[in-house]
Amino acid sequence: DKPNMEDTGNVGAKGTGNTYRPIWMNLGANHQNEDYNKSCENLAIILGKEVFQDNDGVLACGCGYGAELLFWKDKYKLHHITGIDTNEDAIENFKIHENVRLLNVAVENIKFKFQRKTCFNKIVALDSVYHFQNKLNFYKDCFTLLSSFQVDEDKDDGKIGVTDLVLKVNNVNELPMWMRLALSFMNVSVHNLWSKSTYVSELESAGYTNVSVTSLENQHVLDGWFPNSFLKYLDYMLITADVCINETGKAVVERPKVAVIGSGLSGLSK
Repeated sequence: DKPNMEDTGNVGAKGTGNTYRPIWMNLGANHQNEDYNKSCENLAIILGKEVFQDNDGVLACGCGYGAELLFWKDKYKLHHITGIDTNEDAIENFKIHENVRLLNVAVENIKFKFQRKTCFNKIVALDSVYHFQNKLNFYKDCFTLLSSFQVDEDKDDGKIGVTDLVLKVNNVNELPMWMRLALSFMNVSVHNLWSKSTYVSELESAGYTNVSVTSLENQHVLDGWFPNSFLKYLDYMLITADVCINETGKAVVERPKVAVIGSGLSGLSK
């Protein structure tokens, strides 16, 4: 069944026919020195090919003006895709397409906005997670939403996929103060930056399985935006993880075999 597309919130419908196209907004994968729009598409493909299958129901978080929504819907033959952002100009100007919508919803509110809809088996965030104020809470909320998805023989189990800034050092305290200040001015939530090993342990502790954290350094995502002094400390990575749903519609959670001190497990949804 198609999702209920009537509860669209503040969705604009400017533009006539297919004349309006939203603009791209991401760092891009510019490994062939292509123009900005093409490099943005490249990054969207890197994420999309690792996450999407035909007929998926997708929630895209922090999607700016929504260019990736239309791109992914067509390229991967998605059943439906809903984007969320708090950019009012983007919301106002986005034109609804069949089973594609852009809602004015803060990422902190996704669990309350969508928990009863149970129509998403994939959640993605293209080049936006490092702006979120609480990354761990975001992943916990995504796990709750994906766990509530009703098993469908035409769709995969739940999966999350993001691209994110990842520390090459162990933690943010090892970053020079000047770099922390510079990243803060770029609206990067510095306290939320994780190393690769922290990413794996936090997602596994939150209940995800098959966690993969893969460097995109060879795609030259950061090269055009950051000087070498930044690249010594930062990498750009693709992160994917699964939420396995059994025949009863419950998430299959692999509990850690050892205690993880300070991992924030007390806030896990049951």
